[in-house]
Amino acid sequence: MDIKFDKIKMIDDSDDLSEGEFRFGFFVNDDIAPNNVTLQYPPVSGEVGIASGETEEPLNRNAHVWPYDANSVSLKVNAVENDDDPGPADEDYENFGSFYLDPDLGTGSSEQWEWLQGQKRLTFIGLTQEPSQRRGF
Repeated sequence: MDIKFDKIKMIDDSDDLSEGEFRFGFFVNDDIAPNNVTLQYPPVSGEVGIASGETEEPLNRNAHVWPYDANSVSLKVNAVENDDDPGPADEDYENFGSFYLDPDLGTGSSEQWEWLQGQKRLTFIGLTQEPSQRRGF
């Protein structure tokens, strides 16, 4: 089964005066690296700036999984936004760490961060080798 995370549609970036500074983690059955490649965006380090109403694409965060005897697949996306204002003494402004890669992150906030997790379970009945079907997340 091929799973493709194609784009991010930002509804509210949480920053009043500028675009939000984000990192994203994508999970398939709670696995951040189902093909030994971490499904994070941006793919290496740093952050991506996305303003309210913008769409970021193409993401090219893809996975190929074998559901074996399972009849469903779980998908999750973590979004972490840096709410810390940069300043001369702020050494951790760009240090997102790796907590956005936690499949049990949930939703919350702190003085420095806001985070949100979206999840969906897709159930399949009678899997066949027919052409691909797109399902929104």
